[in-house]
Amino acid sequence: MTILKSAVCAPRHKAEDRATQLTPLIIDQIEKASNERGLLNFLRDKPEILGWRFSEGISPATIVRPEFELPGKSRVDFMVIDCPQWTQLNLIELEDPVKPPFTKTGKYGEKLNDAVRQTSE
Repeated sequence: MTILKSAVCAPRHKAEDRATQLTPLIIDQIEKASNERGLLNFLRDKPEILGWRFSEGISPATIVRPEFELPGKSRVDFMVIDCPQWTQLNLIELEDPVKPPFTKTGKYGEKLNDAVRQTSE
């Protein structure tokens, strides 16, 4: 049996104090992030950030699963599930924060194309 290293987040409507504490940390992390691994570790330690952002807000809890393996050799950085309704599932793939997601013409950049391909496959 495989044990998933998931985190259950408190519902958004009961977490205002925690959100107030996390907001400056999120801004600081985004501003000084120099690689994908740093963001991955930060979000793994504070899964409610993803749980609150990607849940519908109607569930009593949200599960955030880091480094979720997909069929084949692919893996996404996070999977977020509203439960117990299981009404919404999001796959999240982080990319290097110092590389631009879009080209100067507004098209997807190389790394954004990789992330979209990986989660679409």
